[in-house]
Amino acid sequence: WQNLVLLDGMWVYQPFHILGFFSSFPSEILQQVDIYAGGYTSQYGGRISSVIDVKSRNGDKRDYAGTASVAPFVSGFTLEGPIADDVVSFLVSYRESVIDKGAARIVDDELPFAFDDFFAKTHAFINANTQLSLSLLRTNDRGSVFEGNDLEEPQSIAWENRSASARYLVFPRAFPIMAE
Repeated sequence: WQNLVLLDGMWVYQPFHILGFFSSFPSEILQQVDIYAGGYTSQYGGRISSVIDVKSRNGDKRDYAGTASVAPFVSGFTLEGPIADDVVSFLVSYRESVIDKGAARIVDDELPFAFDDFFAKTHAFINANTQLSLSLLRTNDRGSVFEGNDLEEPQSIAWENRSASARYLVFPRAFPIMAE
C-alpha cells in the first residue's frame, strides 16, 4: 500500500502478477530503475515506505529486432524498430501465463490463476532539442480463491492496470537546462 511503483510516470498499483513471481512489465523493456527507500522528494506524493521509479527504454530507431520466449510459466514476445529512420521508434511487449494451459493437462485439473501484460511505447525526436514519448501499459490478473462447494459460491479475485503516459522533453538552446 505505501510503496509507489512508477513505469514511465504511470502508477502501477499491482506491480506483480497474481503469484508474486513475475513483474507486471518484462525486464526487456527496462532502461533505468531508481529505488528510494526514504528521503525522496514530494513529487512522489504521500507514500511513506518506498518509491520504485522505472523508466523504459526507447525502441531502436535504425533496425528492427525482436525476442520471443516460450516457457512453462510465461511466454511472450518483444518487438522494436523504426517508424521513421533515426526519428521515430516503437517498442511493444506482450506476455501471458501459460502454466494453466500446460500444467492443467498434467495434473488433470484446471489451475486457479492466469495473467497477461501488454506494453507499448513510441518515441520521437520532434526537432534537434525536443523529444516526445507515449507509453501504454495494460495488465490483467485473474485467480480463484475458493472453488466453491454445495454451501458456498466460488470466490475469485481479479485486478487490472490500465495506464498511459506522455513525456515531452525540451532542451532550450538559450539555457543549459532540461524542461520536462
